[in-house]
Formats: sequence, C-alpha cells, structure tokens
Amino acid sequence: MTHGCIGRLAPLTRFHPHNVSVSHLNHHRTPKTKYRVDTRRGVTLVEFALVLPVFLAVMFFFFETWRFQQLQQTVDQAVLEAARTAIVPGSSATLAQTRATAILQSIGGDAATVTITPNPIIESTDEVTVTVELPNSGVGIFNTFFAPDYTFRSTLTLDTENKRIGRL
Repeated sequence: MTHGCIGRLAPLTRFHPHNVSVSHLNHHRTPKTKYRVDTRRGVTLVEFALVLPVFLAVMFFFFETWRFQQLQQTVDQAVLEAARTAIVPGSSATLAQTRATAILQSIGGDAATVTITPNPIIESTDEVTVTVELPNSGVGIFNTFFAPDYTFRSTLTLDTENKRIGRL
C-alpha cells in the first residue's frame, strides 16, 4: 500500500492518513519497539533453557528404550540360532554355543552365559533346550544406572530333526 507521492509503505499499526510525515516514515522503529525486540530475545533464551532439558530427557528415554529392546532382541536371536544349529542331525552343543556367542559378540555380550541341554547331544536326543543369560552390566550404555542388576534371559526348546523324522 503506497500513500501519496512518498512511494513507501507505512507500517499498518502507525498509519493514519492525516499524520503521515517523511520523518515518521524514515524512523520505522521507536526506542520502545527496539526495547521489546531485545526483551523477546531474552525470553526466547529462557524458553530454550527450559525446553531443552525436557527435550533431551525425552530423547534419552527413547534411546534407552530402543537399546533395551535391541539387547533383548539380540538375546532372543542368539537363542533361536543356537537352537536351530543344535537340532540338526550330527550337530553338537559346542557348535550351537559358538553360534550363539558369535551373535552376542555383535553387541559386546562377552559376559553372556549360553546353556545347552542336554550336553552332549546324541542321536537319540528328542529335544534341545537353549538358554542365554546376558547381564545388563556388561552391555548397557546408560541403562546400567537404572537397572544394574537386570539380566536379559531367553529360553527356547525345539524338537530335534531326528525326532521329527521318526514320527513320519
């Protein structure tokens, strides 16, 4: 919106058709407006200081929840792979334990305990049970502060393939 021959836009809050002057148009900000801008910058900093810790706490919570789920999923996967290795004819408990340990090492699970029952696995074995226990103290990043004594556990029992073939 231009006003007369001046050719400049006037601020809408200050415009009144009877009191437009060149001096008024050249000074867009008064000291009062300038003071408000500086105050708003301070308020923004205070708001940021209040919101940032809450935001970081929420992000930290999501990260820790994800890490807990990742650790449990890896323990479950190690049990499944070890049990599948153990039920194949001609396999041994040592091969199954090696398979589980290899998976657990991907998350730094060197403190894990892999138990395979029965040991040794023989031709007449009907089922194999694999249990993996992983203490949180060995793999946790921050969750060791919240649950230092927690142990990730998973157990799986599968029929051996010899038993399945015998049923046919």
